[in-house]
Amino acid sequence: MFNASNSLYKLDLFRSDLSSSCIFPWLFNFRSGLSYIELGWNKLQRPIPDDIGNLLSLSYLSLNTNQLEGEIPISLENLSSLLYLELPENQFEGEIPISLGESE
Repeated sequence: MFNASNSLYKLDLFRSDLSSSCIFPWLFNFRSGLSYIELGWNKLQRPIPDDIGNLLSLSYLSLNTNQLEGEIPISLENLSSLLYLELPENQFEGEIPISLGESE
């Protein structure tokens, strides 16, 4: 994917028929400012990369109803601004990181 912008605040690709998880590396170009990601109801596969924990401005993350697999990354614990997390209807295994949802 091509990144033509230096900033992105909101990404909503709900039901966009995405079938590749290459969206994640592209998103990591927006480490500051990106606070809303909606990728629900697509065909994303593979595990969620650990680099997701570097999107420190993220407050909304929806990845529901995809084909994501593996464990939920422990790096999500780094997202102290995260208020909304939606992950159902995927192929995750293992446990939810215990500190997710804890407030300081």
